[in-house]
Amino acid sequence: MEQNGFRSVAFPSISMGAYRFPMHAACRIAVSEAHAFLGANNVCRLVTFVCFDEEARKSYEPMVSGLFGEPVTA
Repeated sequence: MEQNGFRSVAFPSISMGAYRFPMHAACRIAVSEAHAFLGANNVCRLVTFVCFDEEARKSYEPMVSGLFGEPVTA
């Protein structure tokens, strides 16, 4: 990211549902890894979790607001 000057990243919620990976586990992994990355790096300023349906958004929402302490925007 740093060498290319990127300041944000979009993280799509793929493999949830279609490939039967448990949604709750996928959200927990994605959010905790993003949180760890942001804590260890000063490059990225924005992570967008791309949810393809309402069920995914509802799964991400409490984890994102609980870990990051910020409001979730739809």
